[in-house]
Amino acid sequence: MINSLRVFCIFFMIYAHADLGKGGEADTILQSDSLAWVSVIWVDLLSRASVAALSFVSGFLIVRSLERGRPGKFIRGRAQVLVVPMIFWNCVFIALAVLAHMAGVESSAGGVWQPEDPMSMVNAVTGLAGPMVAPSLGFLRDLFVTSAIIALTWTWIRPVLPAVIAVVLVAALFDALEPVIFRPSIPVFMLAGAYARSRGWRLTRLAAPRLALPVAAASAVLVLALGLHGLQNPQLAEASNLAKRAGLIALVLCLAGQLTDTRAQAICDRLAPVSYLAYLSHVRVLSVLFFLLAIDPGSSAFLAFFLLAPVIGFAAALAMTQVLAVLPPWVARFVQGKAPRGRIPRPATA
Repeated sequence: MINSLRVFCIFFMIYAHADLGKGGEADTILQSDSLAWVSVIWVDLLSRASVAALSFVSGFLIVRSLERGRPGKFIRGRAQVLVVPMIFWNCVFIALAVLAHMAGVESSAGGVWQPEDPMSMVNAVTGLAGPMVAPSLGFLRDLFVTSAIIALTWTWIRPVLPAVIAVVLVAALFDALEPVIFRPSIPVFMLAGAYARSRGWRLTRLAAPRLALPVAAASAVLVLALGLHGLQNPQLAEASNLAKRAGLIALVLCLAGQLTDTRAQAICDRLAPVSYLAYLSHVRVLSVLFFLLAIDPGSSAFLAFFLLAPVIGFAAALAMTQVLAVLPPWVARFVQGKAPRGRIPRPATA
């Protein structure tokens, strides 16, 4: 089930960054009135749900390591897996932006990376106290910071996790977590996942339709109720956002649970080892391909490019994994935070 969750979430996370023409001088076809629903479903719902679900599952999975009582070792391991490849791919972005500038092509990096400002350089690579050059990797930065804080305080917060979640939730509603954490939903759902695991609940239980569907329905009712009061108030808007994500987490868990022992599960088992690399590299892969193909953002070809973006991202990751398998292991540790496992196994027959 973990493999299904990982592949499903990263597959749809890619859509959040696949509308490459957005923000340019001309709108993309996805901003047209007739296709605005594509962006709503694929980006605002499926992609955002995947970020929240991965946060919840990350919190769920780290509890086993935290119970061993070795926070220093845990934090070092998380730094290797999350921070090192994040820095590597930010540097790749900067290198590609420099090459693009030399070729007369402007990059979105220009608004973040200012060579004359040393601190902007630090932020561009690490996201330490400001925006990094690759916004798609900001999730890793907040995931690491939240993991480190939970690890260092686990002994004290474990007995009172519900109270801690309530405090963090209030802080998230009032946007009081910056500049420590820039995405307030991440600590909220990571702590929720940690609480579920600390209570001995299993993901299969949480994914059962008899539990997941009522949670999703209750979240939908709460979102509608908050909407009736208007969302001009920023706290109400954030509450609605968190409630929507909580419901979507339940639906994602339910879907992953239904994939167990199916052909789709076999495919997810094959793709799971490369899913993290697909996430790390997908924006760079898509950006280069978008430039080389010279796709018109207002054309139907761009719509096809957008819809196929996750397939392209995973295909590139599969190819890169085969290359990494023949290179020294330290290369893979920079690229994807861990040594390669060798060739990708073939899916089992149904």
